[in-house]
Amino acid sequence: MEYDYYKVLGVQRSADIHAIKRAYRRKAKLCHPDKNPSPRSKRIFQVLQRAYSTLSEPHSRMLYDDKLNFHRPWRPEDGRTKEQAEAIARRARRMRQRKKKAADTPISPILFYGIHIVGLIFGMIVVVKTIIGFTMEDWGVHMLLFGIPGLAIIPDSLIGLIGKKSMLSKLARKIDRFMTFEWGPDTID
Repeated sequence: MEYDYYKVLGVQRSADIHAIKRAYRRKAKLCHPDKNPSPRSKRIFQVLQRAYSTLSEPHSRMLYDDKLNFHRPWRPEDGRTKEQAEAIARRARRMRQRKKKAADTPISPILFYGIHIVGLIFGMIVVVKTIIGFTMEDWGVHMLLFGIPGLAIIPDSLIGLIGKKSMLSKLARKIDRFMTFEWGPDTID
């Protein structure tokens, strides 16, 4: 985190919206680029505005407080005991480790291709049944909407099966190389 917005505004973490607004107005008068000739005043004022916009909205303030708890050591004025702060930090470390482990875990190729084949078959069945129902079973035009999920699934499954790194794509490239090989009189021996 680049800045602690509570320190930027000069308020406690337990400050209400009125205290935050007063602190913002007081600091804005001092740091506004029109009033302050300092070359850094524009940057300081931007940080001040960002701090106020984050802390003045309850939802963004809650998200910021959670983020701040993960990045800063415990202090008595935070309103938590040291044990609670350590428990939050341990939980954050475990969550980061789980995310990293999940991102590093490779998926089985059999499972990967199986899911895409099942998706392709399901999508084709949905589309074909919708077309048959519309043409032969006198379904209304509104029933064609049931084919949309199938139309959405088919391209995704095909991309998964024939993507650049897929087994079928590699096989297709090998066949293409073999078929385009120049068979001249000197290569037949």
